[in-house]
Amino acid sequence: MDAFGTVDILANNIGLASLGTVVDTTEEAWDQAFAVNLRTAFLASKYAVPVMAARGGAIVNIASISALRGDGTVAYSAAKGGLIAMTVDMAYSHGRQGIRVNAVARGHITTPMVLSVSAPGARAEFMNTMRAQAGLLGTAGTGWDVGWAAAFLASDEARWITGIALPVESGVLSVTPLMMAPHLRAVPDPGSVPDPVPGPRE
Repeated sequence: MDAFGTVDILANNIGLASLGTVVDTTEEAWDQAFAVNLRTAFLASKYAVPVMAARGGAIVNIASISALRGDGTVAYSAAKGGLIAMTVDMAYSHGRQGIRVNAVARGHITTPMVLSVSAPGARAEFMNTMRAQAGLLGTAGTGWDVGWAAAFLASDEARWITGIALPVESGVLSVTPLMMAPHLRAVPDPGSVPDPVPGPRE
């Protein structure tokens, strides 16, 4: 507001995930996941919407397909599911103020968050390849793919789109794992290849 006098676009793009089921996730980890993944979007929107209401605007929330498919990150998945629900409710509540609210449900891409919990090496490369092969396109996704989708949803070209969660995930939600099995089995797992036995020294 100080710099430009208004707010036209708000992108809520922050995430924190950790492995855990509903049994072994601590209350602290649960609260942290909701604080980072959902509360931030709530607070940013709470103060941006009244400003946008004067002449309209666009809000894009970065969610995840983890909200739609299980992946063993119960707190993260629940928080991103809450973000999608909040997206729909905000679209309903503020549409007549000229504010469009949409979400991007990102798929299996390699992001700084993923890299922060993956040690470099053969196993990390294997998982990167598996992420690419799990999708219908068989190519790796990046943060730019999510960014371009968000830029579109925030643009005037998307002026008649609101209340959606746009999947950006190489089609993984359109197919069953069984159908992709041949592609995934073709990727050699470094954990299944025995270490070479040292030969006799000369």
